[in-house]
Parts: sequence; structure tokens; C-alpha cells
Amino acid sequence: MRLGMGERETGVIMDEKRKIQLGALVVFLASLIVYAMTLTRTCPFWDSGEYIATSYILGIPHPPGTPFYVLIGRLFTLIPIGSIASRVNFLSAVASSLGAVFGYLIAVEFFRWQDRGRTEKTPIEIGILGGIAAGLFTAFSRTYWENALEAEVYGLSSAIVMAAIWLVVRWAGAEGAKERDNRLFVLAYYLVAVSAGIHMGTFLVVPGLILFVLLVDHRTFAPSTFGALVVGGVLIGLQPAMLPVLKEWWLVLLAAGLAASLLFGRLWSPLGPRGVVFWCLLLGLFGLANHLYLPIRAGLDPMINEADPSNWRSLWLALIRDQYKPANPFMIRNAEFGIQISKHFWRYFHDQYQLGFRPIWLANSLPFLVGAIGLITHAWREKKTFWSFFLFFFITTIGLVFYLNFREDEVRDRDYFFTMAYQAFAVWIGLGFASLGRWGRWIYSEGRDRMGVYLGWGFALVGVLLAFSTCSNYYQMRDRSKFFLARDLAWNMLQPLEPNALIFTNGDNDTFPLWYLQEVEKVRRDVRVLNLSLLNTDWYIRQLRDYSPKVDVGWNDDQIEAVRSVPERFIAYARQEHTRDAYIGFLRSNGIFSYIPDPDEFIYSKDIASRRIVEREYGKKPIYFALTVPDLMGFTDRLTMEGVVFKVGDRNPSGQEEIDVDLALHNLREVYSYRGLLKADRSYDERVYKDENAQRLVQNYAAGFVRAAERLLDLGRKEEAIQAAEEALKISQSASILYSAGVLYYRTERFDRAEEIYGELAFRGFGDFNVVRLYGRSVERQGRLEDAEQIYRKGYEVYRDDHEALAEIFSFYIETGRSREALSILEDWVRRHPADTQARQRLQQLRDSL
Repeated sequence: MRLGMGERETGVIMDEKRKIQLGALVVFLASLIVYAMTLTRTCPFWDSGEYIATSYILGIPHPPGTPFYVLIGRLFTLIPIGSIASRVNFLSAVASSLGAVFGYLIAVEFFRWQDRGRTEKTPIEIGILGGIAAGLFTAFSRTYWENALEAEVYGLSSAIVMAAIWLVVRWAGAEGAKERDNRLFVLAYYLVAVSAGIHMGTFLVVPGLILFVLLVDHRTFAPSTFGALVVGGVLIGLQPAMLPVLKEWWLVLLAAGLAASLLFGRLWSPLGPRGVVFWCLLLGLFGLANHLYLPIRAGLDPMINEADPSNWRSLWLALIRDQYKPANPFMIRNAEFGIQISKHFWRYFHDQYQLGFRPIWLANSLPFLVGAIGLITHAWREKKTFWSFFLFFFITTIGLVFYLNFREDEVRDRDYFFTMAYQAFAVWIGLGFASLGRWGRWIYSEGRDRMGVYLGWGFALVGVLLAFSTCSNYYQMRDRSKFFLARDLAWNMLQPLEPNALIFTNGDNDTFPLWYLQEVEKVRRDVRVLNLSLLNTDWYIRQLRDYSPKVDVGWNDDQIEAVRSVPERFIAYARQEHTRDAYIGFLRSNGIFSYIPDPDEFIYSKDIASRRIVEREYGKKPIYFALTVPDLMGFTDRLTMEGVVFKVGDRNPSGQEEIDVDLALHNLREVYSYRGLLKADRSYDERVYKDENAQRLVQNYAAGFVRAAERLLDLGRKEEAIQAAEEALKISQSASILYSAGVLYYRTERFDRAEEIYGELAFRGFGDFNVVRLYGRSVERQGRLEDAEQIYRKGYEVYRDDHEALAEIFSFYIETGRSREALSILEDWVRRHPADTQARQRLQQLRDSL
């Protein structure tokens, strides 16, 4: 029985559909398997510790609170496999794998759109291979992979963005169907709206989606082009992420839009109860409704309750992220835009798809060259999807750089903000390989035989293989399966503390892992963590006072609010909006004058609150500062180092911080855990990758050993000091640790070891002539005067305007009886620095003596 034409076409379509589904399965399994192998098994640095803890206890993380993420994370904590941390981290792995799948599906759909209306169709297998390359380049790009391994919002947010794009492209119909299913567009809009409870950055996809709908069929929104533009603008403006911009007007606009939908539904069908716009507005409201979790849960006082959104005012301030008020990017630029582009976008973007072969320039450039081919071909063959997708790419690159308005030097790399841009470009990389496959097919006999088809497949398959090359290149960097540094640093801070202690921490990296340990692993819940950054807020001070274990703040709510407003009132006073007497009167009337050392000096709320807490709790509870706190709040002369913490005591006789050397070494050697940092034989573990942030934080251990070594040397315990210095160098080879260890070796007359260290540091850009001085003196003390002279001369050449460089080589020549050489050096200096009268006088004295 022969099949009819319609039956054969249906069979071909079904076969094509199965092939596309198979490609999606390949992308999903390949990415998920790699993610599972490299997944973080415990708590990493930055926000992940907070997200793991809040998911587990149904708490409230930092504004805007991400309620939808917390609820999904809570579901993943119920998986009966692995630790709580690994379960919530696995949420990112699954979401990121799905995001890679949707990147694949978008690339395939764009490829199919490029053949619309053409008599010759390119075999779908080429598009599928290009799509797989797009999905895998997404999955294994540097930042996207990192986000897939830890509890963060970016993986889930990116997956929803790509799902929304795919849904709208499917809505338009691969073959331009006349009867489109508007439910797909409404679903896409709802996904973006509801994901405001995950990350408000998902809103960035909406302008591109609206543009695409207008280009495909503006009648979806309204009969006229002008009306469609107005409606499209309303749909963009009523995204929940516009709350910080529109503020209270957002609710007014939403209510007006819904009212207009109901009122004019009979006259203008798209605004009717069954219309697209009505349902988008209604579902946009429902999308925001997941934020009702915040006041409900905040009212039950979970231990992590950031911003305390238990009432309407606090909820609103949390939603608009009032705690992180940024400068208006249109009014104040924190750095030159060119610097922001180069340092805070291109530097990250350039490092996303590096291949693992040589020459390196080709490995770095090839993905971008192929991506450019994909972008140009996309623009040439199919303009509707291109312009909408290009708008999305532009907003998530140049637009974000402008809006985020980064300072030239940020506290950390901000590459994760541009994850959606990396995804978008990966789609063009996949389309580039598919385009090469299309061209390769026609190069060979114009595609008339099977050999041409195989050649086309081969070109596209290269993209898949190169995607696995990026996987190989980044694997060691992204393998977090043995990364315990953050969790163990938190454990090392908490475990040795005395019972019921208070410990001041600085920011995210030394606070969130502590919260994770206390709330998830139930470690040292008797200890109260005091975050200095959060002490600038009134809600946090109230929680310290009211939540167990309680801190004796001794202020009522009005006084706490007064403390919070001190910086604002000081600024007003400085601008002469209030007199100095009125400002001081305000401080006195609220009982906080005594906690400000100088009323004319700017001071933060945390300075007042920390002094108040230490005053009221000292003698009742042990008080500590984490070694990670850079500003010790004026308590330096009351601190004793015990490892990675300082204990607050009475004033030290020296007027400086002290060290309990035996307790510190006991903690450093016997108590602390160094998994992933040191091997069992105490040698450095190079198998576990440490980024710049991790290296900086683990330096605290090395600094502890160095400080102990210095004290041991002062006590005359020379051999113990050398041993402690060696232990410091096993942990960190940073310039500061090397320099300090070198000083110890020099003081203990281990000049050969000091020479080794300073020889490495001297001319590698350390930027300090003291390194050259100690390098030369270490060589000189070994009797190698000619080598020492070469070091001093080179130091004088490098630091040509440093008076210390002149003094060192001049003194060397004088002490070794080489006055003529000393004279020559001094004449050269005076010739280049004629205003240096002291040098001119010394030169004349030397000439007279000769």
C-alpha cells in the first residue's frame, strides 16, 4: 500500500521532530553529566551559602528576596540523595542544562526560519548539529558553567529567558502559520513575569520578544500599528522588574491596564477577556504575587530575614532594592564608559569560549569568528528573528554596561551579570557552524550528491567537537567537586570560639558560609554572627536585639532608627542644611553622642552599633573579630589573634594587636580543616582550582602562620619561627606572604632562602624597592659582592626616581671603598634631579674628600 503525499509529509515531519528531540536529549545529558561530575558538594563563597540556608529554612535572602527561587530550592532540599548543599546546588545544574537545551532549540528554529520561502531546503541534520554546538558552547562557557555548579539564581533565570524566546519563536510558527496559538506568547510572558521572584534581570528579554511579535504580526496586540506600539510599550513597562524605576506608579499602571482591558474589550478584541493583552496583564500581576511569600514568612521571624519585609513599607523597600541604592547612571558615571566596556564586559566576554588547543590566538578567536558568521548569516537570511534577538543581545551587553554603571575597581568580577549575552552569542556560534555546513554542502557539486551532504554534516559536526574542546579546557578550573574552602573557612572560624560568643564579620564571604553552617549543618548555633555591612541597617540591629541568641543592644526602635539616620544627617549637616549644634543635639538626645569619636568626622551606623555592642556585651560574652574584617573599628589595641579570628580583650600594653602564639598555632595546626587547600602530607593541593577570591581568602591562614612566626622570633624561638614560615609558604605564594616570609628568613640569617624568595619577587612588578634592597643584602651577606652590585645597579635603573634606590647603591659603594663609583652614581642623580639640594651638598662633600 503506497502512502499518499500528505501521509509522506507527515512522516517526514514526525521524523524531523524525533531528530530534534534526540538532539535536545544529547545536549541535556551531556551538560548534566558534566555538571554532576563537577558540582559543588557543599557551600561555596558569595551568595550561595545564603541561598542554600534560606532554601532549607524557608528564609528570606537579600533584597529583592527571590521568593520563587527559595520555594523551588526548598523542593530540591527534599531530594533524599546527598547533602542539603549539594541538593540545592543541583537545582542550578538541572536549570542550566535546560537552559542549554533551549539554546539548542532556538538555534534549530532560527536555522529553519532561514530556509523559509526558499525552494531548496538545507537538511535538518545540519541545523541540529549546529544547534547542539550552540547548546554545548552555552553549557561549557566559563561563567555559565560556574553558575551551574552552585546555588545561584542565574542558571534558573537564564533557562527561563531562553524558554521564553523559544516559545515566542514557536508561536510565530516555523512556516508562518496563519492561525497562531497566542497561548504560547502569553505563557512566555507569564514565565518572565513569575521569574521576577528568581531574578529581575529576566525582564531584559521582553523588549526583544515584543519587537519580534510586532514584526511578525502587530495585530496580535492591536489592529493599528500605533496601537500595537502603545500596547507593546505597556507590556514592557508592566514587567515586575520595572518596579525600581516606576515605583508606586507601577501598580497604578497595572490597575489602569486591567480596567481598560475589561472596559474596552467589546470594542477592541485584543484587550478583551480572551485577548492576549488582558491575559498578559493579569498574569503579570500573578507573576508578582509570589512575592507575597515575603511578608508572610517574614512575619514568622526566620533566622535569615533580610530587610524584614513583614509590612508594606519594608516589602516595598525590599522589592525596589532600596538597601543597594545605585547612582543614577544618566546623572553620575562611576567610571568612563569605555573602561566599563573594556574592563567589565569585553574582558569577561573574551574569556567565555576558549578552546583547548594551540596556537592560543586561534583557539581564542575561532569561536568569535564563527559567531560573527552566524550573526551575519542570520541577518542576511532572516531579518525578523535576527532583529529581535539582536535587540536582546544589545540590551544584555551595552545596555547592561550602561545601566549597571560599574566602578573601575569592583570588589569582584561581575561576569555573571552578562550570562544571557553569553547564551545569545553561543546561539550565533551554533548558527555559524550550521551556516558553514550549509555552504560546505553546496561547495561539493552544488549539493547534488550524498558526498555534499556528508561534507555539510562534517562542517557542522566540527562545532560539536570544538564545544567539547572548551569543556576540556575549562574542566579543571570548573571542577568544584573537591572545593571545600568556603565551608571549611567558616568552620575554622566558628569551631574554636568560646561558648555563646559574638563574632563580627565583614561581608558576604565571611558571613553567608557561617549562616549556612549554623542553619543547615547546625554547627555552633550558640554563636551570634554580627555582619558589619548589615549593621548599617535598622532592621538588622532590631533582629540582633530580638532574635535568639540575643545581643544586648540596649536601644529601642526610635534610637535604632536614629542610629541608622546618622550618616544622612551628617551629610545634611555638611551641606549646611542643618547647623552643627542641631546635629550634635540630635546625637545627644538619642544617647549616641558618646559612640562618635569626632562629631565633625563622617561615621557609619556600623561604627556606632559595633562600639555600643562591645561596650554592653564585653565581660558577659566572648567577642571576636574575623581576620577578614579590614576595618577593625578602632579596637586594634584590644585584639589578640588566635588564628583566623581576633579576640577582644583589655587594652594591650603595646598599643597594637597581639597574638596568643601557642593557641594560634594549635588552631592552625590541630583544629583547622584544609580540604582542597592542603593534602594529607600538608603540601599544597594543586588539584583543586582556586580563583582569585579563594586565593585571597585562604591567605588568612598563611597570614596567621606569618604572624605567629614573627612572634616566635621575638620570643627567641628561632627554629619554630622558621617552621611556621615554611607552613605559610605551603598555603600561599602571594607577593605579600613571600615578602613577609623573606623578612623572617633574613632576620634568622637564612640568607640563601631569603635570596631565593626576593629573587623571585624583585623584578616581577612587585612595585617596592624594599624587595630589591633585601635581595641585594641577602646576596651581600653571603659574600657575593659582585652579584650584589648587579642587583643594586639594576634596582637603581628600574627605580630611577626612588631616593631609596640611590641611597642603597651609594652606601654599598662607600662601604666597599669604591668612592669613584659612588661619585659617578651621585653625579648621575644630581644631573637628573637638579632640585635635590641635599644630594648636591653630598656630592660636593664627596668631591672635596676625593
